Amino acid sequence: TLDKALTKTEVKNILNAGLRLFYIFQESNNAASKFTSARGKEQAERGIVAAHSLGIPYKSVIYFAVDCDPTDSEITNYILPYFRQVVSIFKSKPYTVGVYGTRNVCNKLRKQLGITKLFVSDASYGFSGNLGYIMPDEWCFDQFKTDITIGSGDGKVSIDKVGISGNDICDYGNMIEGSDKYEFYYPGEDDYADEIYHKGVLRVNLNPNGLRVYCRTRSDKEDTLKGRKWSLPYYSDLVHIIPQYAFYLNIGELSETNDLVDLIAYRASDGTIKYGYIAVSNTIVLPGSDKYVATVDSEIKEDIKNLYYQEDFTSYTVNTGDYTLKKANKEKIDNAYHTIYKLKRDVKLYDIKRNYKGVMSAGTIIAISESYSGNTDNTLVRVNRVLNENDEWIGPVKKDDGTYEAGYIEYQLNYGDLPFYRTINN
Repeated sequence: TLDKALTKTEVKNILNAGLRLFYIFQESNNAASKFTSARGKEQAERGIVAAHSLGIPYKSVIYFAVDCDPTDSEITNYILPYFRQVVSIFKSKPYTVGVYGTRNVCNKLRKQLGITKLFVSDASYGFSGNLGYIMPDEWCFDQFKTDITIGSGDGKVSIDKVGISGNDICDYGNMIEGSDKYEFYYPGEDDYADEIYHKGVLRVNLNPNGLRVYCRTRSDKEDTLKGRKWSLPYYSDLVHIIPQYAFYLNIGELSETNDLVDLIAYRASDGTIKYGYIAVSNTIVLPGSDKYVATVDSEIKEDIKNLYYQEDFTSYTVNTGDYTLKKANKEKIDNAYHTIYKLKRDVKLYDIKRNYKGVMSAGTIIAISESYSGNTDNTLVRVNRVLNENDEWIGPVKKDDGTYEAGYIEYQLNYGDLPFYRTINN
């Protein structure tokens, strides 16, 4: 039950053993419709951060997976816009773009975008993109058979058979130091966002009917309101409903002049972390304290009324019996009130400067005073104290002088947003 994601220790062990690695980046990407220009920018940046955090040597090729069988029109409308953004991001980065996909996908990306690092998924022999298409020029790897079992007993493993052309011999040099940081990145093609704040606040939704999330916002009357910028969603742009008791990251107002929607990061139905908007008001304050009430869909009005169902993460803990939420009993530690939790799984620990300090084990009792995420890494939340073996509250990070201070841990929205799946659980 190991995580499919590569770890820094695995990279180190494999390279130290004299073996070589090729690197494939994939976050779902198993349907053509999931490939968009905005997602290309986001995943390119996430792939670069992941590679750097793993210590992957500079100049390595990162093969971005097209794990589906797109038609010619889907390649034009979905795959190409995605990879244009990937190529654009990589121009200023120390890594090289590659593609994993069918013969047709690899051929078209080579001809139209000049990508020459090609990993052909030939083992999917039923894919139309492999039927009747020749191997692309400058192919690097040809995956022609999968799920082959070799060995026996403890040495029994499943392997794939892959042909090697020599165009990528994966001899990239020594590992880099890396950073063990993996930050969220925001979509790059939002015409309505002037500025996006990096810091956010973890919230939980108590509305039994859920919290509606929209994929975009619109500002049809911007020019008529004395230069006052504003935007609100239409109900037709609904993309997700956050269920009752689920948590999410509220990043907040997009700019000082647009306080009608908040940008949030949430766990989508397919398990990926995505971004969207929630409506928070439809009343626009104009210069001179005049007000304008925007006409919105009835569902948007309902969204605004239901905002009182949204609470800070530290206001609640989890009932261990039925995994609902209960109001937190705050404990006073060092003259400040904290909510007490127990970690459900291991998490990475960072000091206050976001330097990686090791792993905090599952079962650790922690004290959190506020719901804000980290300033420079919004996948983290601050932990002020942990309970040691002597039932003493101490800082989670031991300093060089032997004293202890606060630190940051991952709240791991990627594992699940509902109480049963939370890492910071009870």
